[in-house]
Amino acid sequence: MQTGHYLLYAHPDLVLSSSGDGKRRVLVLGDVYDSHEPQKGNEEIASDILLASADTLERLLCHLSGYAGTYAVILDSDEHSVVVTDARGLREVYYHTGGGSVLCASQPHVLAQRCPEAAAISDDPTLLAFYRRELWDSRWIGDGTYFKSIRHLLPNHYLDLRTRRAHRYWPVAPLQPCSLDDAVEECCRRLENTMRAVTERHRCMMAVTAGTDSRVLLAAARGRAKDIYCFINDHNLGSHHPDIRVPKQMLEAAGIEFHIHQVPDTVDEDFRRIFLQNTFLASERLLPSIYNVFFGQHQGRVLILGVSEIGRTFFGSAPKHLTSFRMAYKLGYPNSQYVIRECERIRLELQALSREYGVNPLSLLYWEQRLGNWGATRNSESNIAVEKVDPFNSRALYELFHRVDERYRSYRDNPCVLLSEVIRRLWPELLQWPVNPPGTRRDWVMGVLERAHVFEAGKELKYRVSEACHRLRRAFR
Repeated sequence: MQTGHYLLYAHPDLVLSSSGDGKRRVLVLGDVYDSHEPQKGNEEIASDILLASADTLERLLCHLSGYAGTYAVILDSDEHSVVVTDARGLREVYYHTGGGSVLCASQPHVLAQRCPEAAAISDDPTLLAFYRRELWDSRWIGDGTYFKSIRHLLPNHYLDLRTRRAHRYWPVAPLQPCSLDDAVEECCRRLENTMRAVTERHRCMMAVTAGTDSRVLLAAARGRAKDIYCFINDHNLGSHHPDIRVPKQMLEAAGIEFHIHQVPDTVDEDFRRIFLQNTFLASERLLPSIYNVFFGQHQGRVLILGVSEIGRTFFGSAPKHLTSFRMAYKLGYPNSQYVIRECERIRLELQALSREYGVNPLSLLYWEQRLGNWGATRNSESNIAVEKVDPFNSRALYELFHRVDERYRSYRDNPCVLLSEVIRRLWPELLQWPVNPPGTRRDWVMGVLERAHVFEAGKELKYRVSEACHRLRRAFR
């Protein structure tokens, strides 16, 4: 289809919504949800986006921050032609800018297959070594790809189709502190409205575990939870595992049916082949569940799941001296030359943002690199069987988290104070059951160490040893 100056080719399963006034045209790819007015559908929201685009690009980007969903927005007007994705970049966009034009696709190999100019493999030896020997669990780092001239549009960036360059658009102002009470109230309102928007628009299913995120989303769905198919995929967990025992007791007490899926290991070979061809860095780790549960039993449902770690200091507080090695260590690649080099490039930008806007650089690292790459791949690979939606996936909500004092949102707390108060406000009875109780002897030992306030010190000591070994290797290289 023609959209302004550009042509769009889309899979028939992809939801498309558009709005235009002769001067501007907005196209929304995927489902988007308004946390202020949950009754609005995709077409109404596309019209609202068009109205917001009439002023400045900055106003448009600010307007988009309040939406949740898995989407990409294309704006084409006399002033601007841009592509913007959802807060975590789950609706993936890859782009190639050779020959004075710009081509975009949902996967890099799709671009390479359709554009010979884009098909050249990278000639960077450290990148190729990373791809062939070091990459694990689809955890790519950086905005580059296996292909020399194809790049990935990461979270908090938009692609200018005219200059053919990606630009950061968040953060743009110093983060203003927010009190715990105000944050709880705003978080409750946004999550409740988003859950309402999702459940009224779709037949939904939600994995409920003993963890924090599903507990928060269940609380936000109070009053509609009985209309959601609640389940857990039992990958040899057993009935005594916390992720089965706790939600089973909790949901039975609430009068909600809980479905425990026994997942066979068998997968149709044709499905496996298409699955692995569909997403460039697809992994078979969750393939049995994707094939046997989502594809085999629940086609037509939307899967609700949540990731709040962006706001919960998953990588810890900002260190006094941030180094590229510490960043690579956090990302799981302390011995990769490519990752350490990429982290050095990223570090300079993140430290400048931290000084100017007060954002934790490690939180941005986790958001943009871990979830922007690995998290996006995990979402894309399962789209062959089920559409997912994350009610946490709103830039306004993530920004709200970052404005709250870190002591209220520590990742080591189960749940953290902020999310515990959200549950208490929305459905306090759910706090009668423990969040992430120890399921193994290792879990119990770690819990003892955390309560004794020595766990973090032990992690830092382990890091220091790894850093010292890294320095020695460099000295003798």
